Amino acid sequence: MDFLWSDASGLQVDAYEESDVQERAAEVFHHTLPRLPATPLPDLP
Repeated sequence: MDFLWSDASGLQVDAYEESDVQERAAEVFHHTLPRLPATPLPDLP
């Protein structure tokens, strides 16, 4: 299953290499993670 593409709005799979996608994902992760509120983990049984 190709999660990067949808007919309505999606990433044109043939236009990007795996390394391009990984690089962009890392940029998003490093931009977003520091901005998330610190939430304590729930107590698990």
